[in-house]
Amino acid sequence: MDQNEKIVSLSFVVAALIVWFAMGRFFQEMMIVASIRDPLWNTFMPLSRILGLAVGGGVLVYLFKATRPHDFAMDVVAELRKVTFPTFDEVRAATIVTIILVIVITSLLGVFDYLWSGVTSLIYKA
Repeated sequence: MDQNEKIVSLSFVVAALIVWFAMGRFFQEMMIVASIRDPLWNTFMPLSRILGLAVGGGVLVYLFKATRPHDFAMDVVAELRKVTFPTFDEVRAATIVTIILVIVITSLLGVFDYLWSGVTSLIYKA
């Protein structure tokens, strides 16, 4: 198993865990809304978590068995390997430029707001 395959497998497992958690909460809320009493509520694995686990497990099996999601994820990982990230100096320079531009534009908007409020107060007083 190459490095890209490991990354894809790990991302599929993380996605299934997220689905398990989200669907467990969803089933828990739906049981509350529908006034269904969970017989396993005070246990480690209430019924809502078991249902969420079933959905998350189904998602995991689907992601590992279907070829389209696997091929897509492999393509994404391969493309991300080609990305060149900026150096610390480039990030610092871009951050400084951004902060300076925000200060300049904010100052201009403040001046225009001050002038416009003066003009409108003259108009409304007349």
